[in-house]
Amino acid sequence: MAKRVNLLLCRLVTYDQGWFTKEALEYSDNSILYFIDFDKIVLKHKPDHITGLPHVIYYPAPKNQKFYSLTHPFFWAPVHILILSFFFLYIAIRFRPKIVWTDSTWVGGLWSIFKKLIGFDCFIYDARDWLASDSKQSFFSYFANNVVWPGIDYLATVTSDLQINMTGKVRLMRNQFWKKKVRQNLVLYSDPLPIKIAKEATDDHKTNICYVGQIRENSGLELLLPLMPKLYETNRIKLKIIGPATPYHRKPHKNKIIDLVNLNGFNNCVQFYDWIDCEEEFHNTIKDCFCGISLFTSDTSYSSMVIPGKVSVYLQMVIPLLVTYGNGAFTEVIKKYDLGYVIHPSQDEIMPPILSLYNQQKHFSSNIRKYAEKYTAKTVTDYINLASNKT
Repeated sequence: MAKRVNLLLCRLVTYDQGWFTKEALEYSDNSILYFIDFDKIVLKHKPDHITGLPHVIYYPAPKNQKFYSLTHPFFWAPVHILILSFFFLYIAIRFRPKIVWTDSTWVGGLWSIFKKLIGFDCFIYDARDWLASDSKQSFFSYFANNVVWPGIDYLATVTSDLQINMTGKVRLMRNQFWKKKVRQNLVLYSDPLPIKIAKEATDDHKTNICYVGQIRENSGLELLLPLMPKLYETNRIKLKIIGPATPYHRKPHKNKIIDLVNLNGFNNCVQFYDWIDCEEEFHNTIKDCFCGISLFTSDTSYSSMVIPGKVSVYLQMVIPLLVTYGNGAFTEVIKKYDLGYVIHPSQDEIMPPILSLYNQQKHFSSNIRKYAEKYTAKTVTDYINLASNKT
């Protein structure tokens, strides 16, 4: 029988991947650590005694984008979930991990079912999102987000030994959805958001604005783009857009933004990047930015329930924020600790705060570093000890 591993981790690729991996290995080198990217599953660590585990598993997808978008909801998405489920089920059965940790609802649901059968000592569910909403959706999106997803989240919630909710609103929305107080064993919150400053972060004078993440219709980039020629002309400020197009859309919004930039001649002040897998390279790409934007045009998107990952990335790199109220509860933290500006999604409100952030870079950088010192994150070992002591 294969030697049991101490920790099996399956997390989404996020801003804290680097230090999270380091801390997981400080807890135990006898760990299997996988991270879920946009198009693949990536192995970051395995014990030396384990052989045969793939380092990368790419999700299958046809090359034809139109065909992919048409068939994604009822074929490709289920295929991707099945791959994820069977792969981690295989690992769990073969190596019988003592502790399992995931922020993937799909994997969490799977592990909740097999918790007793396989014999996990401890299950940590890091609930980052709440997808169910009353917003206008296609049939398949509604079925996935409002029927299947809440049910799986419910299983992961009631069977986990420790649940880490991104904000208190996630728990509130869960209880409202089920019309009762959903039982949870031990609950912690990541609000206010703890931040660890990246080693690549700098307090030097910076000249660029950045947008990080998938480009969606409510990303608000159309509000900023017409202002870029003036910003470039007066201060040589450029906009860096870093992230992939939403893969299963027939007409990804990123393509529309690229067309808008080309049509209006904004090429000299707007730079596009695909998603950058290497954390150090990614950090070095945005280290010269004095402003990170998250200009959601909707106050009721699922992002308003949590803390958008891009906000975490910006703070980690000591980049002040320009956000709209669609960023949820964290907007009050931004105002309280003077980490940037919170505005309404109006083009008229964008230019003054950008110029203020540009001219007061030292002030805002100092505020971010003070905030990071005040709200330090628990270590992986701290979380595991909490969950284990509970059980």
